[in-house]
Amino acid sequence: MLGARADGWLDAAAIGLTVLTATLIISVVAVRGGRAKLHRRIQLALSTLVFIFVIVLEWRFRSVGWRTAAESSPLFPWGVDLSLGIHIAFALAMIVAWIGALAVGVKGWVDGTLRVEQRARHRWWGWFATLATIGTAITAWIFYIIAFVL
Repeated sequence: MLGARADGWLDAAAIGLTVLTATLIISVVAVRGGRAKLHRRIQLALSTLVFIFVIVLEWRFRSVGWRTAAESSPLFPWGVDLSLGIHIAFALAMIVAWIGALAVGVKGWVDGTLRVEQRARHRWWGWFATLATIGTAITAWIFYIIAFVL
């Protein structure tokens, strides 16, 4: 797909994470523009898609693997493993942040809006989720380049 040593699933993951990040930013712009219902719909859809995609991707990694394609990298194994470790740290933070933001948002949603007393907590989790998602996307591309392009 992208012409690197990675298989199509890894290409799709890199592209998908980039699209996810862009859509997340659109969602943040929507809520800052007063369109909370649109923000909510986008976030619930993204959360569902991310959940499914992560399960399928992890299954694919475990059943097919990726290390053989990365062995040609001049930075294999230490650079590949280090970049993957950093990416996984961001990805885990992203998952925790999304769960936190979703939990507060879903629990606090009443009559088409987020309860006032939940807004500050949801905003904090939302910013954490946004920054962790951007970090996950950036570190995914760094890992991809180190493992499959160099």
